[in-house]
Amino acid sequence: MITLSNAVVEIEHLKILQGVSFEISPNSFYCLVGPNGSGKTTVLKLIMKILQVNSGNVDTVDPKDISYLPQNLPDPPFLSVGEVISVAIKKNNKGSDSCLLYTSDAADDTPCVDLGGRR
Repeated sequence: MITLSNAVVEIEHLKILQGVSFEISPNSFYCLVGPNGSGKTTVLKLIMKILQVNSGNVDTVDPKDISYLPQNLPDPPFLSVGEVISVAIKKNNKGSDSCLLYTSDAADDTPCVDLGGRR
């Protein structure tokens, strides 16, 4: 289980996230949805322990058990999006509980944590 509770992140006195709370259950699929600058990447960096909260709490799993692809990596021209996700899932399939988390600028029917109103 991954849990954010009232997470606040400030960088150089600028609030990037304020009061974000949600849970990600094992064996599930989630997406983070919101416009550019709404905090999707910041949330992923909290989950990966790349960033720390200024206040609030983040309970997460060991980062070595998470497949994380930073947004500035070049797309592999020989793999589809589905194949890239498949590789990430297979890499971490160690028989333990797992979840897949991705970000998007548009909502669909996937259970989502919507950061659209957060600044």
